[in-house]
Amino acid sequence: MSRKRDLEEFLKELYRIEQTYGFKVGTENPLDFLVYIDSTDEKLYSYSSGKISEW
Repeated sequence: MSRKRDLEEFLKELYRIEQTYGFKVGTENPLDFLVYIDSTDEKLYSYSSGKISEW
């Protein structure tokens, strides 16, 4: 599997969990996005409602 495809599958699973159980996957504060830094390109990304955004 490619790195991009792995990330897409991961996001699909996070979104499925959010929809199934009715809660956000992420930080302790439900208003925060799940944020991570990509170690290969050192860019900041956030995840929310099945989508990933680059900052």
